[in-house]
Amino acid sequence: RFKDIYLGGGAFIGGTGTANKLDDYEEGTWSPSFNFSETAGFSGSITISNATYTKIGNFVSLNVQFGFSASSGTLAVGDKIRVNGGIPFAQKSSGSYGGTGGAFAYNANNSAGVTIQPMSDNGFRAFITAIHGSMNRNGGAMQITFNYQTT
Repeated sequence: RFKDIYLGGGAFIGGTGTANKLDDYEEGTWSPSFNFSETAGFSGSITISNATYTKIGNFVSLNVQFGFSASSGTLAVGDKIRVNGGIPFAQKSSGSYGGTGGAFAYNANNSAGVTIQPMSDNGFRAFITAIHGSMNRNGGAMQITFNYQTT
């Protein structure tokens, strides 16, 4: 039984072939750049509370949580929030891979579904796809997870 293992060149998982070698694992933070120009009636600002990534080989998982503490208006189906900068690793094949979802929460009775669209410029859009309750932006928070392949 071992507590910690430190390897100099990687570990082979499930076989001894090159494809079985795990030699690249990284965790860290990133600084997303948001663009709300495609969101109807948005004004105000957001506060990023957590933006982290995990990279295993060529798979990258981004997470970001942010709040609309000083914003106005209400969300509507079709509103878009674009992350167009700060992604820590370039997307493979001009952004044609990836995309998972997220959620917008205002309180226990108000939430919105989010769908992710990878963009060709190493960014992604989060679309509001469903709304439950009255979705005032002010005081709400959003969490997005975006998975993609890097080169």
